[in-house]
Amino acid sequence: MSLIAYTRTQLVTQVRAQIQERTASMVTDAEIQRWLDIALLDVAASTHCLRATASAACSASQQMYTLSATCLGPWALTRVEYAGRKLECKSFDTIDEVLGGSNLSSQGDPMYYFAYGRQIGLWPVPAVNSAVLKYWYARHSESLSADAMSITTLGFSLAHGPAIESYATARGLQFKGKLQEAQGALQAYQRDLSRADGKVMPDNVPDELRSSG
Repeated sequence: MSLIAYTRTQLVTQVRAQIQERTASMVTDAEIQRWLDIALLDVAASTHCLRATASAACSASQQMYTLSATCLGPWALTRVEYAGRKLECKSFDTIDEVLGGSNLSSQGDPMYYFAYGRQIGLWPVPAVNSAVLKYWYARHSESLSADAMSITTLGFSLAHGPAIESYATARGLQFKGKLQEAQGALQAYQRDLSRADGKVMPDNVPDELRSSG
């Protein structure tokens, strides 16, 4: 069912109807809210539709910098700059074995970055203080924390609404032990997600992310 605004109230009501739990006797609104939050995260991770930037002042001799807590992960980085200059991404092994050689902590003007856990490493290591490290990334979603809040408030397109609804419905059906119906809802989720991809802004998913699969 197509919802006009995809507010939390509308989504909770619709998911409850889909799993045939019209009252909170077995499934509470808080439980449905948890499934919706998982759905929002999964859609954000699958489509990279939510964007943000972050920056930090670099320090001389400091190689590693922790990613923003809202970043989906190192794989969600789309661009990294040091002092306004774009850095090329290299794997840690390449930095260690090919470029760094015997001195991984060699200082100079950084040319490359590598992901290590939830950190960004720069090579060569900055030799000066105060140069700005800036990066662009795909972020995870916030929660629908108010009944009247819509998914568009969080940065999603209305085109993502059916996928969010389908995913939360699948979780609810799994909770009730209706595994065959849950599988059907997950298939609907994949279909809805595919349909949404063509309805958002053309630059929603940059070439770098599309090519990485």
